[in-house]
Amino acid sequence: HMEHRVKTFLQELFSPTVLVVTNESVDQICGLNDMRLIDILRRFSSVHFDNESYRLVTDSRAIRRDYIPLKFISPEDLELGSVHPSARNSFPSQIDLPPPEYFLANLSQEEMINEIQRMKVNNSLSPWFDQYRWELCNLIGLSDHEILSHPVVILSVLSTSDDQPIRARQKIFNPRSPPPYFPNYMDPEVLHITVLIHDCQDETVSDEEAKRRLLLLRRTYKNTVVLNLNSLQEKAVGDYFDVPTHLSNDDLKSVISFTKSCVKGMINFMKENIRS
Repeated sequence: HMEHRVKTFLQELFSPTVLVVTNESVDQICGLNDMRLIDILRRFSSVHFDNESYRLVTDSRAIRRDYIPLKFISPEDLELGSVHPSARNSFPSQIDLPPPEYFLANLSQEEMINEIQRMKVNNSLSPWFDQYRWELCNLIGLSDHEILSHPVVILSVLSTSDDQPIRARQKIFNPRSPPPYFPNYMDPEVLHITVLIHDCQDETVSDEEAKRRLLLLRRTYKNTVVLNLNSLQEKAVGDYFDVPTHLSNDDLKSVISFTKSCVKGMINFMKENIRS
């Protein structure tokens, strides 16, 4: 039993990381169940297969897995574990840096005034602290353990209630101009999947309009899938959650199928990149 627990622990520790980025409309849809989308996905993070095997390189040894655990993280999780200066709160004490006065002395009077004003707005520790912190992080560099949280898949999630889906999708995550929480040492050119959530409780969006917005998205983002949620008019306890939700068993079976497609898409993406 101990060997199995250790094996499971290591598999989950080194499991592929999936970054889940949602917008406000998706948060409202999942909020009807007192959950976030990432809470729903984490319930199905262990993706099971029927003794499936795959090869990353032709003629290489076949890799067999009964299941592949996925590690779903939010932008907040990514920022907390990042080397990015805005997220790092503690530093090694023995670092050969100039004293704080060095940065203070090299500011002009105008820069000093601007720094003090910015300090008041951002509640910084001192006028020189931001620059000092950047220098410190540049010296520290990247810690090995931080690569464990490098996403291999990024889910950009919006809803059919977004009347301008292309613009809404662009605001969620643009790999050409990643958001501030995405560390600059991470590669944004990973597998991107666009997820369109359709709230079955929302009577303002017809099925026809939802399909139209899905087709519109797929013209620009070919790797787009749709998930129906909140199919139950009244909350009930289903097969997957112990608390009453609006999520039907069919809703959640589609989520399970989606997580499997994420793993297969990730493997195919890795194969293509290894060949190239």
